[in-house]
Amino acid sequence: MNKKEILNLVSEKEGKYLDLVWYARSYKNLKVDGVVENRTRIEKSHPNETVNLNDSDSSYWHHGFNSGMLAALRFIIDLDEEGIESAEENFPSLDT
Repeated sequence: MNKKEILNLVSEKEGKYLDLVWYARSYKNLKVDGVVENRTRIEKSHPNETVNLNDSDSSYWHHGFNSGMLAALRFIIDLDEEGIESAEENFPSLDT
């Protein structure tokens, strides 16, 4: 596997964890246009993960895991695109 293929996989995973972190944060904004539709899209794309995010006993753990994954994957992307100094400065990048 070459660097481009690796970075494409990292980018795909970053998209997944971006969706899941956004999903966990979005429950406060259900009346905003497009939020319910986007939540439904994410629920269809990641059914097991969204069930875990809605489980009152384990939702905090799963949200923390997803946030950590998003930060780590963005660090890798930043390393490649911007270099070590920028990656270190921006870490952890959790904006959704």
